[in-house]
Amino acid sequence: MNGFPKNARVCFIGDSITHNNGFVSRVYDYYHQNLKERNVNIYNCGVGGGRVSTALPIMEEDVLSHNPTHAVIMFGVNDSDNRFFSVERSSERYDKLVNAYEVFQTNLREMCRILREKNIEVILCTQAPYDEYQECETKPWQGGFALMAGYAEAVRNIARELGLPLCDYHKHMSRAMQDEVLYNPDRVHPNEKGQFEMAKCFLKFQGYDIGEYKPIPEYLEKWREKVSVQRNIWMAEKNIIWKFDLTVEEQIAAIKAYVEEFDGDEARANFVELGKKYLETKPMQKELYDEINYIMEVELKKR
Repeated sequence: MNGFPKNARVCFIGDSITHNNGFVSRVYDYYHQNLKERNVNIYNCGVGGGRVSTALPIMEEDVLSHNPTHAVIMFGVNDSDNRFFSVERSSERYDKLVNAYEVFQTNLREMCRILREKNIEVILCTQAPYDEYQECETKPWQGGFALMAGYAEAVRNIARELGLPLCDYHKHMSRAMQDEVLYNPDRVHPNEKGQFEMAKCFLKFQGYDIGEYKPIPEYLEKWREKVSVQRNIWMAEKNIIWKFDLTVEEQIAAIKAYVEEFDGDEARANFVELGKKYLETKPMQKELYDEINYIMEVELKKR
């Protein structure tokens, strides 16, 4: 692939690894610094905790509203129902993991179909691997690496089946993480250097060389801050409500009740904090979209 064309509007769709806005920011920075004449706009459509099945109901509002010309898709970690690795091996656990694998493929094909019917060019990406072998305090899921390798192979097969370009993060990161620690202690989320490696992989796939590691430039800080607030709104709705057919008033009421009913359970504490921030920012969601678009499409172009 020879990069995004002039005036491309690109949506990166995915889970928390995309939501982080680390590799996405670096891809934008490369285009802004080296291919500014192409006027490429990039929109982060990642949702922490998301999977293909939760991205489909919000595509109209969260993705198609940007009038994208291109969509870059990466899912797999949450789709895999990896939480079943924490329970005892059984035929029931196996059946659930197999079902999750089949549902993932069905939903990914459906997402590609919807986007292609709207003449949006689709780029599929394999999910980054699970770092089962890193030495850290988090006990690994036995078989976690193999599980994500299976999802990566499913994405490769779908890309071949549909004739779509493929960026193979799993292959690149599996090799790169042999030489240095590229993951946070949770073994799932790439650290700062890992996010850089993902950007390096994507740009290499497009025929470009990002060079040696460097931090995300400060000029993107305002954009990244606003994007983080916006993505956390979707993350709260996905992780607390798990419903996408409610009115705005019903969504706010549901999360307000969740926050008010907090009983001090440490397992819920982070979600309660997420819910509190949601109640402050949800009424400003439309303004946030407009502000983010203005920063991307106007302010950053002035640099």
